[in-house]
Amino acid sequence: MQTQPIHIKLFISSHCPHCANALELLTKAVKQADIAELKIINLNALNNLDAYSHIRSVPLVQIDDFEFPGTPNKAELDSWISNYKNGNFALHYFTDLFMNGQINQVENFIQQKPEYWLELVKLARDPETKMQVKIGITAVFESLSDKLIKLPQADEVIAALISATDTRQPTIQVDLVYLLSLLYIAFKKENKEHKALKTFIEARQNDKSDEIKEIIADALN
Repeated sequence: MQTQPIHIKLFISSHCPHCANALELLTKAVKQADIAELKIINLNALNNLDAYSHIRSVPLVQIDDFEFPGTPNKAELDSWISNYKNGNFALHYFTDLFMNGQINQVENFIQQKPEYWLELVKLARDPETKMQVKIGITAVFESLSDKLIKLPQADEVIAALISATDTRQPTIQVDLVYLLSLLYIAFKKENKEHKALKTFIEARQNDKSDEIKEIIADALN
């Protein structure tokens, strides 16, 4: 469980009409000990903005690697704090993006920080994950499998997906096998193979599930 205190950066500008509300909300959370540290960065006061050139609007809240544009409300802040303390912050972040239809933002984020691929696997294997999130995860794999197989994280992601297929949840199993098939196809397009993935795919050709057999057949053809 993630036990470290939560540290937040708040980006503002001198002429931002909404920044004062964000500042007031977060300052109150610090006083109540919900937040351990609040660092305020006024972009107008910086001589060199190169490090923050990606920021398009303020206020913007940053928690670890995760950024939240706009003015948060009390419910959002409470949710961030709760999920952070429970060690579920990355899952919360991706779920929020998928539920708001922001698949492109997930793709951009995961390409910049590929160490978070495993968080998508955690969501994909979780029976509590909502359908819209599962659809978003599938879209990300469909879009980025060719890039994922070239990353150092590929072996770990494949191993995690294969392990997760050992479930009594048929729909989850089908979803995970499909994600693995996308990676298998990506390797095949590169005229390469991944030994563990190849073994898994070939072993499922005669699976008792017709859906899985169809997925495997499509991958092998």
